[in-house]
Amino acid sequence: MQEIDFAVPKRCELVGADRVIETICLQMGLTLTLKGSLAKYPGCIHWHYRNGKLRGTLELTLCATNRRIWAKIQAGRRADWIEEVLPTIRKGIETGLRELQKKHEPNLTASSLTLRASSHSYPET
Repeated sequence: MQEIDFAVPKRCELVGADRVIETICLQMGLTLTLKGSLAKYPGCIHWHYRNGKLRGTLELTLCATNRRIWAKIQAGRRADWIEEVLPTIRKGIETGLRELQKKHEPNLTASSLTLRASSHSYPET
């Protein structure tokens, strides 16, 4: 068995991360065959994806409470297509998470910058 962790930005709330994962996998032409959770990680979302009629299953898990997303490749479900598409899927998901983070970050406006600057005291010269 092999587990591959994905990079999760520190301030990404993971709201919508499930949609990012599903969208990327759909864009890669994968078929969702199972969506559920794992007893070991209550509250997580766990997916199984296949590539047409080719053998092999790619497993992905999102555990928001642990701030973790990973792929799992079980020995009996390993296939060449998984090794080929996984780097692209990982990059797509990580990029999507960074975009989610930007979407949820507060916008800096001129007034908020002015407020921050005026709250600092500077020594008199």
